[in-house]
Amino acid sequence: MTNYPEIPRKENTPSKESSKQALKNLAYLWRSDDQGWMAKREADWKMMLETVFEDYPKAERKPIEEYFKYGRLNQYVSARSFFFLTPYDSAESLMQLFNSGLMNDVDRSDMYGEYIFDSDRFVDCSWYKRHMSLFAEVVMGELYCEVYEQTSKNHSAIISPPPALWCNDFVRNAIKSLSSKDEWKPIYVCVNYFVTALPYAIKEKQRKRIKLQQLLQEVSKSLSGGGLSGPLLDFVQELKDREQEILDAWDIGEQKIASMGQDS
Repeated sequence: MTNYPEIPRKENTPSKESSKQALKNLAYLWRSDDQGWMAKREADWKMMLETVFEDYPKAERKPIEEYFKYGRLNQYVSARSFFFLTPYDSAESLMQLFNSGLMNDVDRSDMYGEYIFDSDRFVDCSWYKRHMSLFAEVVMGELYCEVYEQTSKNHSAIISPPPALWCNDFVRNAIKSLSSKDEWKPIYVCVNYFVTALPYAIKEKQRKRIKLQQLLQEVSKSLSGGGLSGPLLDFVQELKDREQEILDAWDIGEQKIASMGQDS
């Protein structure tokens, strides 16, 4: 078999604290002694009641409100929800939350694979772009790699997303954003992650779903049609500028699949 570069790997080391201890350790992020901060938190909650959580039953809203305003978590709130509602403000506090006792390896795997694609409901929140950009930069990183963590003495779990699945989600969401001309989406800062994941997207069943040619056609059409501006224009232009690089990365995957077939 032809020797292709292996997927880069790195280890993630979560905290061994309990969920109760995690809440105590994260409590400093809620500036409850700052009246201005608390007033803004109250106003933001009212806004979310009319947008994000409008259809939630009252009983489900209450624990979310408690966490958002005060950092208290006495009932179940999904990881994707409490993560966004945590007022982290730096790479350090973001990773503290990500590796805290509030989350397990399954939660972290879900966040890696789905979070940037499943945040649209929070788009009206003033901290949406800041939060999601920081997540993409710090958790996802610039380059695709396989992230694992020890789940027991003799076992480890991969928490990073499977390349083909993630690339499919990226392409699907990119096509959707071009169609609706979204001003900003988290995927706009994940182009390099996408390009570096493509060579490893070799699971054929998943790979067949990736509409790469359609994306590149839509990119060319969007640029020729004009009318783009801001982050959306930057995103589309980056995809266009890197078109050959994207095709080359895709072709490496094709070569890997062909090589595996010859050696089987």
